Amino acid sequence: MANIVATLLAFVLVSGLFLVLWIPLTLFEGWVLSVLWGWFITPVFQIASPTYLQCVGIGIVVSMLTYHPRASNKDDKPWTAAGNMFLAPFMFLFCGWLIHHFFM
Repeated sequence: MANIVATLLAFVLVSGLFLVLWIPLTLFEGWVLSVLWGWFITPVFQIASPTYLQCVGIGIVVSMLTYHPRASNKDDKPWTAAGNMFLAPFMFLFCGWLIHHFFM
């Protein structure tokens, strides 16, 4: 019985952590997309930049339509996935910043 309660509690904690982080991270990814779009897509194709909320929506649709393989180890801590979700947009933004400021 204690094992079931511990498993249920771990599931609730991980789910709660995911939900608490998902909304701000989705909004942050939309901001990163809007910045990268303004740096690279708008100048090349001479089209208008989408609004911030449109970029959030584009990010959600693209993430639904693309496959994101995840390694699932039982040793992984719940914050590992959250850290990866948080780090990826920063890496994209940093790489885009390097290209935009030093190679264009």
